[in-house]
Amino acid sequence: MAVLDLFRGICRPKISRFPPLVMCLLFLALLSMSSAAQGGLWVVKASTPNTGGFGEAVAGAGDYIYVIRGYSTGVCQFWKYSPAGNSWTTLLEWSPDSPVPRPKSGTSLAWDHGNYIYALLGSAYADSDRRYFHRYSITSNSWEGLTSTPHAQGAGDALAWSGYDSSFYAMIGSNVHGTGLAQYSPSANTWQMLPFNPTWSVTDDGASLVWTGGEYLYALRGEWEETTPHNDFARYHIPTRTWETKAAIPVGNGVGDGASLLWVGEYPDYIFALGGNDVLENPGYGFYRYSISSDSWTSLEQIPYPVGYYVGSRLGFAGGQVYYWQGAPSTWSGGGTKFCMFQFSTTLTTTITTTITTTTTTTSSTLTSHISTSIFASQRSTTTTTVTATMPTYTQTTTSTLFSGSISTTYTMTTTLFSTSTILSTTILGTSGTSTSATTELSKTGTTTLSETITSITTSGNTVYVNITVRHTFIEQFLEKIVSTVLQWFSELSRIFQNLFVTATVKETVVKIELLSADRGTCRIELNASPKPGYVGKPVNISGVMYGSWHCVRDGMVVGKPVTITADWGFSTIAVTDYYGRFSVTTNCPSTAGTYPITATFYEDQDLRGNSTSILYVVTSKIPTSITISYIANREFGGYLRRADTGAYLAYRPVKLTVTYLSGTTWRTDTFDLQTRQDGYYSLEFLFYWNQATIVFEGDETYASSQATITR
Repeated sequence: MAVLDLFRGICRPKISRFPPLVMCLLFLALLSMSSAAQGGLWVVKASTPNTGGFGEAVAGAGDYIYVIRGYSTGVCQFWKYSPAGNSWTTLLEWSPDSPVPRPKSGTSLAWDHGNYIYALLGSAYADSDRRYFHRYSITSNSWEGLTSTPHAQGAGDALAWSGYDSSFYAMIGSNVHGTGLAQYSPSANTWQMLPFNPTWSVTDDGASLVWTGGEYLYALRGEWEETTPHNDFARYHIPTRTWETKAAIPVGNGVGDGASLLWVGEYPDYIFALGGNDVLENPGYGFYRYSISSDSWTSLEQIPYPVGYYVGSRLGFAGGQVYYWQGAPSTWSGGGTKFCMFQFSTTLTTTITTTITTTTTTTSSTLTSHISTSIFASQRSTTTTTVTATMPTYTQTTTSTLFSGSISTTYTMTTTLFSTSTILSTTILGTSGTSTSATTELSKTGTTTLSETITSITTSGNTVYVNITVRHTFIEQFLEKIVSTVLQWFSELSRIFQNLFVTATVKETVVKIELLSADRGTCRIELNASPKPGYVGKPVNISGVMYGSWHCVRDGMVVGKPVTITADWGFSTIAVTDYYGRFSVTTNCPSTAGTYPITATFYEDQDLRGNSTSILYVVTSKIPTSITISYIANREFGGYLRRADTGAYLAYRPVKLTVTYLSGTTWRTDTFDLQTRQDGYYSLEFLFYWNQATIVFEGDETYASSQATITR
């Protein structure tokens, strides 16, 4: 009878009490564990040269982290962190406001994925109209001023780069200055105001904005009321300029100073977030992950040193790692200067299939083995696995626990089988060296011994040579089984043929393990159609972004893959994803109004498994409109007529204003025929006392009707 030592890769023969007989044994073990960013822990790195301040922000740019830090008095500082050297460099230290204006509350940084880091420089609540916007050149280590923001800045500022259209988006303002959304074009050095979230009036402490690789920006509103907790979270659709409320971030007592959002292409479905201090100004320890696909939040390992007190994003990404800066007062735990890296957990997915066939009772046997192993190595993990092997006469269970330290640390694994304990130490592949393990044990009679020596030699080219030496010093008929399982990405064990002897022997077996061809990766598709709704016979643009995880993926986006697009009114075509994973086609809506499914499908190929996404698209016979009404300066009714889908003004359209007013001592109602101007505006001077007014656009062959009412 043989016992499988899963991690040592040896089936060690035991002396059987029964005589040899014809055996047919099938052994199947399946080990599966979930993967990708399931958590981790914080690792403390070198602290910053100074504590936080009233104007601070963090940004990652390639292989470095950049931090700007101001204060109400004293010098301002701009630092760079090198992960390779675990060290900080002071790039600039200046006395405000030269050469750069002092960073104040609401300062925000964003990298353009090139040579520049852009900065909103914030504003104190007492500043009435501060609008500084600058950028930093990485190559020349210099700052320059740019066109001022189109709205007064404040504690609710947030800045994000969008690769979708190579521009920056900014929420600008505070609960004192009001808040607006704007787009900045680096090529033209110009700003454009955009529709702000209609359900948000302002942003404030803890506001944050992030692009997620496609057509969307995600935003935290922040602590816009100082006494009421708020966890508002929403997303902005860049092509249609529309907002959508999403699941609130699960921070107790609301978000606050230090709240931050971070998205990186390595984890395309996730946004990482800090909650900041709460509305009661308690230090904040919360760290979270938001799933874009499921619109849900998960709490991760708390940060070891709290953030808060000062406004500003604390998260950054560099060199493949997530970092956070404490940026707090010196009196807080950690001294306000702590800087930490988030180490993601290992995820291990292993499939082991072993088929052993013995066709004779003589000392000659054949062993056929196939082992497929997929391992994602990390610097620290704790993994517990259970394998059950079923044989004709008994069932055995193996439980193993794997602990690992840093990349250069030796792994130690313990496997327990029928009270026989074996320990193996082996070096992670990618590090040259030799590891040897030897065991000696008595036979069941206690009169003879069996010794085994395993030598693993790591060489270049992802090839491992395992020398297995088995010395038998007893004479008894047995079946020897050798299965070698080595920690290596996608490894396959070749067929082994062995001739066994009844006399004392020494055998040398060399097993060459080479890299398997890779399995296919996964993908997901975001799909959209605009305008919404569509209109009979009018153009509709169907677009989307394809995300995935494999070698054809750039920053989480799948490049150069065909996507089949079908619409239920008979339209079908194939679009190919571009450099940013985007695809887009334009066609005409059907001639009949209704609700139609639109589907985008990627069929699996040698790289990726297939996926499909569908949306329901509404086609109407007329374009919807919206109209507004106000009473201006106590003398004039006025408002705008627009398309509801694009916001475009409708010029020279007839509208009717109906007013109920007091004429002398009598209330009366009259209707006035008006027409919109070129900019879609209508007006009527009205000096009577009134209590209700309704403006109506009755529609035409192209546009649907709309109306609005005002009372007092």
